Amino acid sequence: MIPPFFLDIDPSTPTAKGFPAAIAWSLASKQYKSVLIKPLDTWLQEESTEVDIDLNLLLIQGQDIIDVVREMNEDLDGETVYVDLTRQTDIWLAKLFDAVGFEPSFEIEPFTDLFEAVSQSDIEQNINRLIGELDLPPYTCDSRVIALLHLAKEEDLFE
Repeated sequence: MIPPFFLDIDPSTPTAKGFPAAIAWSLASKQYKSVLIKPLDTWLQEESTEVDIDLNLLLIQGQDIIDVVREMNEDLDGETVYVDLTRQTDIWLAKLFDAVGFEPSFEIEPFTDLFEAVSQSDIEQNINRLIGELDLPPYTCDSRVIALLHLAKEEDLFE
């Protein structure tokens, strides 16, 4: 059985002036991809001086947005992808795709639709528990995707 698909985005800063800085998504193989995103010059001009990430790291190691968007569309084509809409994932995803004039080839839904019998706060507690148990760095998009895959397995959503 194919696992559910998850996606999470780390913004440069949580304010409206932020931009998508890193993104992680799961694959049908039960693995995940995680990439840093090279910011557009226009994003940097709009950015506030309070940035929660290392801009030099993004500029040196970040992938071009067009490549990130194409790869996501290829990996997630036609799938329903579960996201945490309370973290404004849909806003950051739209900013990413709009930057290159593409549309996602996948649908996004809140992960609360997948874990119907579990409340949002219980899901968050379980994500945090799994991040600790798996000794993952807290507050990163790849850690959240890994934890969500483990949680889906715990909830018998896939083998």
